[in-house]
Amino acid sequence: MLKKSIISILMISFILTIVFSHKVKSATLNSERYKITTKTYLSKNNHEDIKVNYPQISNLSDQEKQHKINKLIKEAIFKIIKDNSDSNSNDFLTLEIKYAIKLKSPRILSIQYLGYQHYQTAAYPNNLFYSTNIDVEKGIKLKLSEVVNINHDFLKIFKSKGKPRYMAGEAFDQDTILVAKDYIKTDLSDAELIKNFQEDDCPFYFTKSALGIVIFVTHAMGDNWEFEIEYKDLTSNLKAQNAVGKNFLNK
Repeated sequence: MLKKSIISILMISFILTIVFSHKVKSATLNSERYKITTKTYLSKNNHEDIKVNYPQISNLSDQEKQHKINKLIKEAIFKIIKDNSDSNSNDFLTLEIKYAIKLKSPRILSIQYLGYQHYQTAAYPNNLFYSTNIDVEKGIKLKLSEVVNINHDFLKIFKSKGKPRYMAGEAFDQDTILVAKDYIKTDLSDAELIKNFQEDDCPFYFTKSALGIVIFVTHAMGDNWEFEIEYKDLTSNLKAQNAVGKNFLNK
């Protein structure tokens, strides 16, 4: 009798384990299947010509969370538009921004925005870079300081392991890579870098293998430079207590 009871308990435990695993797997698959669609903001009149593309998600199993994420993305993009237009100016404004999805996973949606802003009487257009990083499971926007510890150890990693990848969206060549590496080591103080990286709107992004960080430079130098640090080089600075940080510790 005792033997039969033990066997029954083991069978029930086995069945419950299978059911639970199936539910977890189904939830993960549902998250992976969320879709990205492109929306466009247009404004064309005697004062401005604005075209901004931005993403919205659909097919997320949690509709309330989906609405929250889409709202976060829209709020960020309209702040970008506001920050790059002056309603009091009579100068004709051209503003164009496109997006790229740097990472789409059940946990993270990382969005990069590249474009330019140009007032008609200005000497040159400004190259723009912005980003929005979403914790999909929590439905919140992430800051760089929530993912890594911003300290002198992080700066050492950034300066020694950060790879210059893009300048205003264009790939660095071998000569400019050397210039960029030298610039972050000699021209930028640690205090300045820490202050910039701790800003709430410090632009960064995720890829499958690396954390991308952007620094702003003069227009003659391209306006913005993208550096990437592989996750394996960040293990000591990723915030392990943060679920997002844990997500990349084994990369």
